[in-house]
Amino acid sequence: MWITSESNEYPAAVSDGHIDHAGTHGNGGSCSIAARNATSGEVLWRVDACSSSSRRSGNTGKGILPRHATLFLSGTNTVYSYDDNGILRGWNGENGSLLFDVDVLSSITGENNGAGGESDDGSSVIGSFTSALGGESPRLLGESLGGKFDKNLKEGGSAPIGAILTSKSGQDENLILHNPQNGTPIGKPLSAKTLLGKAKVSASKKFKLERARFLDMATSSSSSPDWKGSSIAILVGWSGVQNDVPSVKGEKISKTIGSYSNMAWIHVQLTPSSNEIGNNGNNDIDVSYGNYQVINASPLKITDSTSSSVTSTPLILSSLRIVPSITSFSNLALLAIAPSTYEVAMITHIDITSGKGMGGKLWQMDGLHPYWRFISSIHIMDHATSTETSGSQTNHIIKIAGIDDRYPTPRRIESLFLLSDRAIINSGEIPLDSSYAKENKKIFHRVYGSSKGDEEALYDALTTCPSAGLVVTASVEEDITDLTKKETMASIFRFNEETNVATTLLSGKRVTWSNQAKEGDVTIIPSSRGGTEGGLVEYSHLVDCDEKGMTLVFVSRGGMTVGFRFDGSSDGDSAVVTTKLWNSEEALGSVSSAVFLDETHVIEDVSDGTNQSEDEEEVALRNLQFSNRIQAQMISLKNFFFGGGMLSSLASMALLSDEKKAERDIAFGFAKVSVMLSDAMHRIIALDTAKKGRVVWSMNLHPEASWHKIVRGGQFMSLSDPHGNGGVHDHEMMTLSYLPFSSGVAGKSLESTAAMQWKCFDGTSGRVFSEKIVPMPSEVTQIVPLRSSIHHSHDANECRQVVVLVHADNSVSVVPDTARSHSVVDEAISATGRNGLFVHTLNRQSGEFRALRVARTTAIDGSHPFELVTVGTTIFDPNQESIIDVSYPQRGEVIQSPSTVLGDDAL
Repeated sequence: MWITSESNEYPAAVSDGHIDHAGTHGNGGSCSIAARNATSGEVLWRVDACSSSSRRSGNTGKGILPRHATLFLSGTNTVYSYDDNGILRGWNGENGSLLFDVDVLSSITGENNGAGGESDDGSSVIGSFTSALGGESPRLLGESLGGKFDKNLKEGGSAPIGAILTSKSGQDENLILHNPQNGTPIGKPLSAKTLLGKAKVSASKKFKLERARFLDMATSSSSSPDWKGSSIAILVGWSGVQNDVPSVKGEKISKTIGSYSNMAWIHVQLTPSSNEIGNNGNNDIDVSYGNYQVINASPLKITDSTSSSVTSTPLILSSLRIVPSITSFSNLALLAIAPSTYEVAMITHIDITSGKGMGGKLWQMDGLHPYWRFISSIHIMDHATSTETSGSQTNHIIKIAGIDDRYPTPRRIESLFLLSDRAIINSGEIPLDSSYAKENKKIFHRVYGSSKGDEEALYDALTTCPSAGLVVTASVEEDITDLTKKETMASIFRFNEETNVATTLLSGKRVTWSNQAKEGDVTIIPSSRGGTEGGLVEYSHLVDCDEKGMTLVFVSRGGMTVGFRFDGSSDGDSAVVTTKLWNSEEALGSVSSAVFLDETHVIEDVSDGTNQSEDEEEVALRNLQFSNRIQAQMISLKNFFFGGGMLSSLASMALLSDEKKAERDIAFGFAKVSVMLSDAMHRIIALDTAKKGRVVWSMNLHPEASWHKIVRGGQFMSLSDPHGNGGVHDHEMMTLSYLPFSSGVAGKSLESTAAMQWKCFDGTSGRVFSEKIVPMPSEVTQIVPLRSSIHHSHDANECRQVVVLVHADNSVSVVPDTARSHSVVDEAISATGRNGLFVHTLNRQSGEFRALRVARTTAIDGSHPFELVTVGTTIFDPNQESIIDVSYPQRGEVIQSPSTVLGDDAL
């Protein structure tokens, strides 16, 4: 089973601020959690994890992205969600049924348990919350160590989960613990500020770290000699205001900053509920927890004096990750990205009973990957137990991603690293002094091939199955020059040191992999689905891993997901058998608009010597003439009776096979292509309506756009127009993607300037004829589609579809901005029988509705060939009326009334 959620990958990660998602796409954010069968791709269940409406007075109605946090605990087979209204829910992992629903805010403000007073850690409980989160992104703390949490509990039990609370955005955080079985609260809230005071960790004026926060939680087995009973360790720390850190193309993004020197570990021991203690006869006590006790609070310190630079280095708190030891329940390591985004700060051998770490190191970006320009994320793989050696020592598998912004669209590149578990439970065997480069190689290094150039390999995503010794990567075929034939493919590698990975790491040698022979389909994204670009696969998720192979799911930009199975013997002698299990276009779940096209193909040869593939649409439109259509139908009728038999012809027409396009053409009305836009997923998908919705092609749009539009048709359009002016036979279309702040226009400095990316393409095949990014003077208020009455060849920066854009500053622009497009606008302005081309603007605040006429300007330089002339205004008093929406009927649309007026005026 593969569970997906529209939330942060790490539910405990400190948020870098809330996002007004409603202002981006207008849907108020997404809150779905779903489960798929990893083998078939079938959706098993899907739920909305957020409250349907807000009852909090402090909620502004603006959506938060993400609007909920999601945590899955395998021990309870439960999915937990915590939404932006402070509601904690538990969902059955098998069928998605709701197990419990707890209002966290009510449990601490008196609606259930009373408000005010003192919590068990000695802090005062906040008596009134305007909201559970203060407008910030929800966060959940859960167990980070494997194995049984408490050996006395039935089936090992599960550690509690923690919900973060804050009375106001930017204020100190509180934490309330909950039982994982039913969501009931455990005691009163914990205060981060009080706990930091108990550990004698003060705020930092140097980095302006003045906000007390809960950062993460680790669990300890009751078998640990230093910890009595069921205990948890909570990491708390001070954070500062958001700082600007470097990003792609010279831009800056805001991140929340912290520091290792301003953190502390809190030892909390849990107390079972007295009325639930009981023995089931198998020496298992099935209990829940009713309270807790703070045993100890210890500041995080490093004993190695040479590692002081690590503790003093600021950190991006959202990147902070815990690497728990598999063999020692009280030891772990910490990793985080520095605000420069050029370094990874690591502390190893941290004893959470004392808060002390043995050593630390700053890993420079150049030593991690030669083409990274920024380090973007750290991922601790779920299957952390790699190939074992004598002594049960393991290596922890870590994926670190960096950004290569040498391309027009920056690429995210993943690399695989191994961290020795002996570095976490070190007993003095490995010196951690940062001056010993050779010794550091024994602790942590990147894994790649042994051939020349392998260090520079660019992988969009990768994952590994330690049990099978396999590594699978995703990348575009760089050696193919024809863009129409490029595809994103999977590559398979095998660790060279089959059973001695840990030994090799400790000996100072580098672990490598080699190419593995394969049989079967390895195409992740074909060219027809947009697989020609690099950096399309965003994530790879390991769903199943055993000695026989691995099952994983690739997630690409635009929401396309593909399931694969890789089977192969562990000896590496035989080829790995690859099977594409399923693929799904997730963007189909958020379609914002759709256009239907007749799939009409060429049924006569091009006789003028022009390129047939270039002018197929034009030839097809000529064939829609009455005489040509009758001739084609007569030929088809002859073939129907005399060319292979009536039954075979009937069968082929019923199946509408791709090999017989002409038979699809004469079955017109049924063989259509539906071109659908997903504004939220930045993707266009075309479906064959005669093939049960088979995906014909798909295409990604600009991922940073605030909105997208499909533009098709023109000023003379009729729904049944056979002349290519916007009817269902007209295939050429255009997409507009509005970029509020863009830096992708040649010769323009657009750090604070908007831009528009347009793409001209064939709606039935997805073939892109031309595209460009152009600057915009201001926001777009109206889009007017225009179409030339004459077909012309496809030239660079040209499109048969033309668009007039009306802007908020009452200016007008034309896309594409070429002389040919200007002539199309001139044709619309001076069309016979019409009195001009008119557009409209609407000011919702003032209620002014303005009608304007497009006219030619007298500008000498030709930079602004058209202008808007006001011809009339109407005022809708906003104090009395509210304009809900404005819509325009489709040009040429025939309105059929469902009623008829009779002679006596009855309907």
